[in-house]
Amino acid sequence: MDLAPSSAAAGAFSETTRSPALPIELNGVSVAVNGAAAGLYFVGAGASKQINYVMPIGLSTGLGNVVVNILNAGNNSDTVLRGLVQVVAGQPDIFSSTMAAGGTATAFNVTNAGARTPQPFNVTSTDAGGNTVPTVIELSVTGVRSALTSEISITIGTTTLAADAVTFVGPNPAMPGLDLINFKLPDTLAGAGDVPIVVTFTRGGVAVTSRPADTAPHIVIN
Repeated sequence: MDLAPSSAAAGAFSETTRSPALPIELNGVSVAVNGAAAGLYFVGAGASKQINYVMPIGLSTGLGNVVVNILNAGNNSDTVLRGLVQVVAGQPDIFSSTMAAGGTATAFNVTNAGARTPQPFNVTSTDAGGNTVPTVIELSVTGVRSALTSEISITIGTTTLAADAVTFVGPNPAMPGLDLINFKLPDTLAGAGDVPIVVTFTRGGVAVTSRPADTAPHIVIN
């Protein structure tokens, strides 16, 4: 059975200009988790049979029920597929050039928000006022939507940053389901070179991390 008559991707999405932020139906396909509609980025027809969706915000943790509803337009009927998914408070992952293991982390120097620059990074940069300050990095991630800054730690190479290095955790308003973490580079990382970066989320004494160092994305520090 085809998932849809043809593949379809969300044509427009935003957490600030759209409500809902993503379409909740594409080519007759919709997804719900524990009864809450999920925003859809992509529905693949043919052999792929792939759905890219965003977990609804505010779900209770535990085993969740996933329902996929497929409209059969030819005979005006529906096919319903059911499955299970483990819902957790957070599970960070870092976006990278490979969109999988390794690659270059999606990160920018935002010390001066008006002049965002890509890698490589220096440990100090010039802010909007012309002052030399610790470099602030914006890291693109997912899976930490509900996190506090105190619940996030960053390890670069073998160095775990100080607790106050993380200055912001929040949604990427232009990309529903994606999050941003801002953190300051310590001067001890000067000359670190091409090193892995790992995000750890800790709540209630339980810590979960993004990809381990051997498969983690990398950043380059001069």
